[in-house]
Amino acid sequence: MYPSELNARRAARLCLYMTMRRHGVPLELRQASSSSVNLDTGEVTEIVVTTPVRRAIAADPATWRKAEWTKTSGAAALFDKGGRFTQKTKLFLIDKRDVPAIRLRDAIVYSGVKYEVKEFVAEDDFLYRILAEAT
Repeated sequence: MYPSELNARRAARLCLYMTMRRHGVPLELRQASSSSVNLDTGEVTEIVVTTPVRRAIAADPATWRKAEWTKTSGAAALFDKGGRFTQKTKLFLIDKRDVPAIRLRDAIVYSGVKYEVKEFVAEDDFLYRILAEAT
């Protein structure tokens, strides 16, 4: 890796952490670790592991409709054309060190509302960009 790439990654990480310090909100990541079915009653028992996140960035659709943060281009007008956002959708930016691996069947609880993970991208080695929809 070239020194210029290292400096760009370092600057992106610093920008993310400063934003999390100023605008970070607490949330919970809920992951289903295992489940079992009672064959007599048909009842499903699911064990859910909850991971608290002290600071993450939660963005409303109006905030992210104009620009999307990307590691290469800075801002790309992506969401004006695609219409990927509804009123129930939120974008979450979470540090990779705060949570274990994220799966599509996970859920995020933010301000008392449960959001199901619809898609996520692991940006470099320090950030999860998660698009989630309220249930």
